[in-house]
Amino acid sequence: MTLTITSRHPASLDLTAPVAQLLALAHAEDPVPADQKDRCREIGQRLHNLGGFDLMLAVGEYVKARNTLAGALVACFWHGIGDWQW
Repeated sequence: MTLTITSRHPASLDLTAPVAQLLALAHAEDPVPADQKDRCREIGQRLHNLGGFDLMLAVGEYVKARNTLAGALVACFWHGIGDWQW
């Protein structure tokens, strides 16, 4: 599956590392350690700053398609960032 970024987002935006960190949430301890939750929120805030809700949605859907648990955790942890609601 390819992560599609619209033309409104920087073409040089490399999301490899942040997406890998988000996918790693599925393998975290239960409950997810605070530092991983904080990093997830930092990534969400950075995505919001770079491309708003649309970029967050594209990344969130990509993560969910790759791993449903990681996608659910992202959806939960990003609650309240920009227009993101869980």
